[in-house]
Amino acid sequence: MSVADPKKDQLREALILVFLAVLIAASKVTMRLPLKMPGHGMLLIIFLLSLGRALTGRAWAGLFMGCAAGAISLVLGGGFKSFSIFASYSLVGLLFDLLFMVSNPFVKRRWWLLIIWGALAPIPRGLPGWLRELLAGTDLWVIVTMNGAKVLPGLIFGAIGAALSWPLIQALSRRGYVQEMGDKARA
Repeated sequence: MSVADPKKDQLREALILVFLAVLIAASKVTMRLPLKMPGHGMLLIIFLLSLGRALTGRAWAGLFMGCAAGAISLVLGGGFKSFSIFASYSLVGLLFDLLFMVSNPFVKRRWWLLIIWGALAPIPRGLPGWLRELLAGTDLWVIVTMNGAKVLPGLIFGAIGAALSWPLIQALSRRGYVQEMGDKARA
């Protein structure tokens, strides 16, 4: 699906990314389920990051969505924790984009690689909190041992979010909405 005017195409892609970023920020509020398991919000975040990357094909779509979602969370949330949310969403989007630079799973329809990237992208989510504890004087070993277990569920939910996005991306690709798969992958 291409538009003749490149400015309209850029506007369409920006609107898609902002809309998905709003959904990421809204998921922060709505995903506060009493699961007693950290990281369950990564399912929807990685799902939407994968979808945004597939729909636009832009190199820094994840970072843009992460920064926009963090900024929207700043506006909605307020307080010191909002800066941590902004930093963590931005870092997750940045790592997601960097992983796509290593190898793009959409080009050769490698769904397993998208799942691996979805599992690895949540790794920096806890870095702002870890940095805050490190600046407070907590020993690095204590930070890693106490917070390391909190990272694992985020990795699992990130992989699940990426796996759930693949069928939707495939369906959108067959209809010509996915930018990165090309004609060869749609066949």
